[in-house]
Amino acid sequence: MDLGFEMVRFSGHLRHAWSKEKAESHARQVGDLVPHPGHVQILFFTDKQYALSPVFHGKQRSKAPAEKPAQLVLL
Repeated sequence: MDLGFEMVRFSGHLRHAWSKEKAESHARQVGDLVPHPGHVQILFFTDKQYALSPVFHGKQRSKAPAEKPAQLVLL
């Protein structure tokens, strides 16, 4: 978290990098901090690959987006 990662789930953290070189630099920083009995796996993927990743929240299916009203109503 101190290196700018955000938690996306328990024990799963994410950080965007602008280039492959920057991503590798972040990976080296994390690697330097892993304690001796620790285990860290780092995955590299592109923005496009991340955008294609499905996300599920519980067992409830996401509902279709609400249709835009034909007329604007102010209350």
